[in-house]
Amino acid sequence: MKSEKEFIEKVRDYIIRVHNSVVSINSDPKELRQGTDLFFIVYRALQKSKGDNIDFALYLMKLIAEEHPFVEGNKRTAYIVGKGLLFFEGNKLICITKKRAELFLKLIAIRSEKENPKELREIKKFILESSKDFPSNLLGNLSEFEVFIKKQPKVRSKTIKKYLRRLSLELKDGK
Repeated sequence: MKSEKEFIEKVRDYIIRVHNSVVSINSDPKELRQGTDLFFIVYRALQKSKGDNIDFALYLMKLIAEEHPFVEGNKRTAYIVGKGLLFFEGNKLICITKKRAELFLKLIAIRSEKENPKELREIKKFILESSKDFPSNLLGNLSEFEVFIKKQPKVRSKTIKKYLRRLSLELKDGK
């Protein structure tokens, strides 16, 4: 079992890798905003989640989208980080269109009370309604995984394959 500090550093490094990948598509700047402490953002998400993997992914998604730790690509990074953590740690496959995801993240990113920011329970409800359970034991069993993929609608099977190709996260032993 890794220490909390090691886990936070691993997640922070994962967020940075995802962010660099996300912003490189449009040649956006990769820098963190001055005065930003990504370690502390991960720490707060971990403390608020109280050991719940799904809550951890959602708090992290919310904090990245709200606090804008990066110069560019915060909502995109929040979404991909959230999707990856939900998939690998929460066994949830988010199944929403790109347009719906963009709208949802804009709503998450709103911070002022005047504009009615989303609360975690609202985010969790939306995510759970918009996702499909993905049995984690399938990742280690290729034949069962292939059967699972074949049973999925074509769009969803492509999404699952894309997840596995683009998101590599080894947090199972870190939490």
